[in-house]
Amino acid sequence: MRRSSALGLSLIELMVAMVLGLLLIAGVIEIFVQSKHGYRVQESSARMQESARFALDALGRDLRHADFWGGVDVAGQAALPPELISDSAAPCSLSWFADYRYGIGGYDGAASSPLPTCTVSSYQAQTDVLVIRHADPNNLIDESSFVSDPADEMPALLFRGIVGRGGLVFAPAQRNAAKAALSGDQSNGVFNYGVRGAAYYIATFKSGGVDRPTLYINASDTSNSQPLVEGIEQLQIAYGLDTDSNDIVDRYAAASALATADWARVISVRVGIVARGDTRDARDADTNVYAMPGAYDFTPAASERFYPRKLFVRDFQLRNRTRQ
Repeated sequence: MRRSSALGLSLIELMVAMVLGLLLIAGVIEIFVQSKHGYRVQESSARMQESARFALDALGRDLRHADFWGGVDVAGQAALPPELISDSAAPCSLSWFADYRYGIGGYDGAASSPLPTCTVSSYQAQTDVLVIRHADPNNLIDESSFVSDPADEMPALLFRGIVGRGGLVFAPAQRNAAKAALSGDQSNGVFNYGVRGAAYYIATFKSGGVDRPTLYINASDTSNSQPLVEGIEQLQIAYGLDTDSNDIVDRYAAASALATADWARVISVRVGIVARGDTRDARDADTNVYAMPGAYDFTPAASERFYPRKLFVRDFQLRNRTRQ
């Protein structure tokens, strides 16, 4: 009886098949890894865009309210004795935030913070600091609350004004004196507001074990610095001056180019931010030079060049300083 030939694979054929299979699997894994990385980079870019939008919205809300004092011109304001404001007040103290004479202010970035008492120790070198002061239209206090609420439930600073006439900046403990100085209520044009002072700056914030550049705020109603938006790497600002009182910007200048008297002529603020993603892309080094407001050129540090980033620039009109 004839025996049939044995069928099967030789050892060499089996090894070749295994190698081909491993190569195929490695190719699939590489495609998966690259797809996942590409998705993470795209997701990082989307978060970067969202961070930039949120940061500009936050800055814009305060800038649009800068120098709002309930219909009272700065010249018609005062501080109750003993006066809170002082030219020697420590930056970001309540006396400093209460200085209604400067609804807008700023400081050019340097190697160390231009306002060390306002910023945390991780201040990002060469980034500007923006300061805004105003009565907060979102914190209108009715007369009954102004009279009856405990002082510790009030904002840290208050403003009481008569539309078109005058107003006072004071601490809650001075409420009775403010009421005596400006008698009346909303029915005859007397309004009470919380005062908001805010200093914006860039510092690093540890998130997920990683230091990330972050937009911070030190505000009069919080009494300390707080991280606001992660992923904001650079902040540069130019101030638009109206030198001939026609409500048109004649020139933009950095903070260091403005004299003390020039701040009252600022009617527009040009804000430039560089937003950065949170996912590195080793295939794409960012060697761009970003031309920012205030004639500042930003070049990413060599160690940070593999993050995606984008420059955003927006102009904000100071509505309370123009007729528009």
